[in-house]
Amino acid sequence: MYKDLSILSLDQSTTKTGWAYFLEDDFVTSGILTTNDGMNGMMDNILKLVNELKPTYIIFEDIYLNQDPKFKKIGVQEFKKLAQLQGYIRGICHIQDLGYYIIPPTEWKSHYKFKGKREEQKRASIDYVKTNYKLDASDDETDAILLGQYILDIRE
Repeated sequence: MYKDLSILSLDQSTTKTGWAYFLEDDFVTSGILTTNDGMNGMMDNILKLVNELKPTYIIFEDIYLNQDPKFKKIGVQEFKKLAQLQGYIRGICHIQDLGYYIIPPTEWKSHYKFKGKREEQKRASIDYVKTNYKLDASDDETDAILLGQYILDIRE
């Protein structure tokens, strides 16, 4: 057990961000942040959540621009927005002296042995949380839960 460890994990996007909160070794709660006010609205929502929960670490997904035509592309403009949001989260961590980890989606998903296309992985995340946490939640929320649990699982 890690005394005084608290983790806020985020499956971030500019319109709908899944989040989960862990205290020491235990999952506590989770939810979804939404906004109709674009990037600034999401940044405000994330900052409010950080100030409310006061985590010692923030865990969030890395972003990437996939140029392979076989895969869904997020587009350069959306990639830029996600990069800005990621930079904002890092800025919160710096200003509030919080630790953080940026985890590639493939890393935590392989930990749970999620395979297949994006939609299959989302369904696997929802099913895993429903079975193991007894929660009915969206894929954004379940991804945030499993991202945080992944960090707890791999720590030494």
